[in-house]
Amino acid sequence: MRLFTIVILLGVVFSISAQQRHRGTNVPERPREVLFYDSIVIPSNDSFKIYFTYKIGYNNLFFVKTNGLFNSGLTFNIEVMGDDKVVFRGSDKKNISVADYELTESKENFVNGIIEFELEEGKYNLRPFIKLENTNQEFKLRQLPLSLSSEDSLIKPIVIDSESLICNSDTLTKLLNFRNTLLFGEYGNIILFTVPNNYDEVSIEFIQNGKSISNKFYKSSGQGSLLLESCDNDLAVKIDGSELKYNFVFVDGISKYLDEGFADVVLSFEDKKHNYKIETFWLDKPRSLGNIEIAVDALELIADDESISKITSLDDRDKLRGIKDYFKEYDPDITTPFNPVMNEFYQRVDYAVVEFSNIDEPNGLKTDFGKIYVLYGTPDNRQRTYSESNEIIEIWSYNKIDLKFYFKDKTGMGNFKLIKQ
Repeated sequence: MRLFTIVILLGVVFSISAQQRHRGTNVPERPREVLFYDSIVIPSNDSFKIYFTYKIGYNNLFFVKTNGLFNSGLTFNIEVMGDDKVVFRGSDKKNISVADYELTESKENFVNGIIEFELEEGKYNLRPFIKLENTNQEFKLRQLPLSLSSEDSLIKPIVIDSESLICNSDTLTKLLNFRNTLLFGEYGNIILFTVPNNYDEVSIEFIQNGKSISNKFYKSSGQGSLLLESCDNDLAVKIDGSELKYNFVFVDGISKYLDEGFADVVLSFEDKKHNYKIETFWLDKPRSLGNIEIAVDALELIADDESISKITSLDDRDKLRGIKDYFKEYDPDITTPFNPVMNEFYQRVDYAVVEFSNIDEPNGLKTDFGKIYVLYGTPDNRQRTYSESNEIIEIWSYNKIDLKFYFKDKTGMGNFKLIKQ
């Protein structure tokens, strides 16, 4: 059973027509980030251009149906405090209309926005707050401190997407806009570095957990200054060639080798060094991995007693490491920290915990529906019939592996028991 299930998981990972991943919503130990915001600073001769960016998923907006469309929107506001007084106020308003109800719950569609302003050298606090349309509520967000110094002549590394945007007939680079973080397990992320325009080659080293992940020389590619602008519902990075202030270095592929968390980045040219920190964020990390009890319970469905005993003997803070070590055996690419087999398994766990709960068993993972779902994924067909005594029979069919599972609800309360396979 254990080996058979792992083979199925590997098949799902590599299949082009793999099932859509379902995400549960009430495994409580790991809260989701619902709003991303950050500031990108572009130094100028005697001031600083600030681009304050934000991103929020459609599933976190409030939609109301009007004239056949689902409508929502938001107003994002910011106050900038300096020397105990407001030195800038700005806002950005967005309206969203969709025809498909499923889009109102989408975690893959986002509203992106930007507020531009200029500041002089000094220390500031950025106070953002947001008002969601169709509600009377305004939400204050965590403040961001901002320190601007004339010694900071370079732009901090900016995370961009490999995907290009067509904006007013121009081909521009898409800003990833997840709080300027790399996304764990997604390898289309690129880091844009700036260096003075008289340096054509630089050394860039990435260090994580005390280990050098990469240390290479890079040639510059492109020259100019940077601008950010809105492009439909995305944000774009534009290279302005009218002012040849910087050379640009694009680092592609490093996100593949970085684990979630922070990494130190050392940018060197001649005898100069600039130190940065960059974060890799697991955007859709399974919630069950944040609840070690649920994570271990789920693993018991496929792991042998010796493996489970080895993990449970560890301290709570080390059990997650033990789970990762277990899945390394089935990792299709051990050179990268992201393990798609482990991810697929625990995405299924998240779904099972929520979707197969019932009155008798609030943890859907412990139901027979939940266990079979975690082991085999979404069935190709679900069929319900009724016995002569009016008991409900549900049949799950998996065509590719030629398996059928029969479940019976004897009480009518939704607690289906496996009766045959």
